[in-house]
Amino acid sequence: MEFISQVFLIVILVVNLFMLIFIYNFLQYIYLFITYLPIGDTT
Repeated sequence: MEFISQVFLIVILVVNLFMLIFIYNFLQYIYLFITYLPIGDTT
């Protein structure tokens, strides 16, 4: 039972790590996309 709980904890940590990496890359992509396309720039 203790082994299962440790594996479950490791899985949660790995999923959180991948989610952080995915969100970071997604925000970086949005930032590059906004800076590449002059949205709202009327000049």
